[in-house]
Amino acid sequence: MLKELSYVIAVAEKGNVSKAAESLFISQPSLSRYIKDLENRLGVQLFQRINNRLVLTYAGEKYVETSKKITGLYSDLEKELSGINESLSGRLCIGCALLRMSYNMPAILKAFISKYPNVELQLYENYTTKGLEDILLAGEIDLAIINKRDRPRVCYIPFFEEELLLAVPPTQTLALKGVERPGLLYPWIDIRLLHNQPRLFSFGDLVTKWELSIAYREGMLFSNTAIEFINMVKNIYKDSGLG
Repeated sequence: MLKELSYVIAVAEKGNVSKAAESLFISQPSLSRYIKDLENRLGVQLFQRINNRLVLTYAGEKYVETSKKITGLYSDLEKELSGINESLSGRLCIGCALLRMSYNMPAILKAFISKYPNVELQLYENYTTKGLEDILLAGEIDLAIINKRDRPRVCYIPFFEEELLLAVPPTQTLALKGVERPGLLYPWIDIRLLHNQPRLFSFGDLVTKWELSIAYREGMLFSNTAIEFINMVKNIYKDSGLG
């Protein structure tokens, strides 16, 4: 069944039986006969010839559309089944912002490598969240540790809330306008009164936070290695309050 689907997909993509047969490593007569027998069995024409090129009919378009879904599902199933008893090994590519790499990742990497020494971790740095999302969508990395946003085709697993802080020097008169509020680690101040200088304040209503998340591509099939990495990051942040 899967062979039948792959044959039709190949002819549709190549637009030519000889090129499709070459890519499938079968003879052209065998592929032509296979397509003709399939059309006779289905009772519909899948291809029509236009300017020396094979083009899908409406029935052919529907056949190929469904065929790609079926072959994709089967590929995912194979990965899932092979991963059930998979020992944690292989390669995992992680992206992280340059600043976070210096203070977030050492504890995570030490814990993960100690527990799973057979996994090859590759780290990718970028200065911006958008840059990390770009290489994530391009398939260059498996996961990215970034701030949660709302970008199409990127999914997020939040694991830690970070409070955004402002800074002014202690000698700045505005520093005296900070007020204590219940539950806040730092004095709170109205953002409209502040200049962008070094001292920490909570701000916003009540405070402004963003969610530190592990991002992945929409539709990604997680390996056991990726699942273990995600769980470890969440547990490390939960236990130690990194961030």
